Amino acid sequence: MAVDGGAGNAISMSEIQSFYGGSNPISLSEYYRAASGTEVPTTRTDTTTNTGVTALVAQGSGGSTSGSALTGNQSSLTIDGPNNGNFNTGPGTGTVILSASATISVTRDDALQNSFRFLNQKTHFRLGGYDFIDGENKRSGSTTSGSSYATLLTLTAAEVDGTCGIEVLVGASDSDKEGDLSNAVRIRRGGTVLHNFSVTLQNGSGSANSSNLTGLQAGDIIEGKNGSFGGTTTATFYPREAIGPNADHTLSAGSHALSFHAVGGNNDNPGLDATLNFTTSGTIRYTSFGGTFTSVSTTDTNTTVNTNTNVPTTGTINMDVFNAPGTASA
Repeated sequence: MAVDGGAGNAISMSEIQSFYGGSNPISLSEYYRAASGTEVPTTRTDTTTNTGVTALVAQGSGGSTSGSALTGNQSSLTIDGPNNGNFNTGPGTGTVILSASATISVTRDDALQNSFRFLNQKTHFRLGGYDFIDGENKRSGSTTSGSSYATLLTLTAAEVDGTCGIEVLVGASDSDKEGDLSNAVRIRRGGTVLHNFSVTLQNGSGSANSSNLTGLQAGDIIEGKNGSFGGTTTATFYPREAIGPNADHTLSAGSHALSFHAVGGNNDNPGLDATLNFTTSGTIRYTSFGGTFTSVSTTDTNTTVNTNTNVPTTGTINMDVFNAPGTASA
């Protein structure tokens, strides 16, 4: 703003005094721009609230919150999941406010679960309605077809967006059966086989998996067979968000709901630790945290802004300058 609404408007000494302050008798010498000693400051301090956040992640019965935390700043939001074998009794929730659009990627920094990167179904890390991580979003299909392939799943466009995974389980009709079932499950596109998964059975069961499937397309078919072992062959397909580390998504400016739920573990298999990485020209603010987030504390950012840059520091002052002082600040 300016003293009287902008350049070209009539202005009086009393209006200058009302805006900037000062004492009677009024003198223009009081209104040179200076860091101190006059009524016209060279800078002001703007405060942006809630630009950082720290909190604890509550655990289920019998657990402690030690080592489980939420940390947010202007470049990232990191959550360390619960430890000691426990899990959140419910989601931790909050709101992330973006002053400008942001491109967000996710990195996952936790131990491999069961030697591969599939997530427990209770796990999710969601912002603005987008599942950066979601262990529940998976599909399974089974067959008892014998030596002929049967269709287990037909993949959709949403499922094949990014790096995906598959888990193959074969249970023979007799728990004493052992041996190799070559190409128990395959992924096919038309007449081309893209991937084969063979299983070695011991004591009537066996498994195979991959968490690095790329280049799949909508319409690709997952097929399975049992061979001479009988029983059931099952394939579970894990899309991008059930693997976790390769999402990349843009959110518009505005308020976006945050939800986090993670299963815990132990020293060899800890709970989910993940980070949302923000690329934005704007400011990120964190508010309204609750649910299983506890001991929430936010921080503010102070920014120094140059003000009244059109007002002279010495010499002659033209009163009209106060109608356009340059980022006015009293």
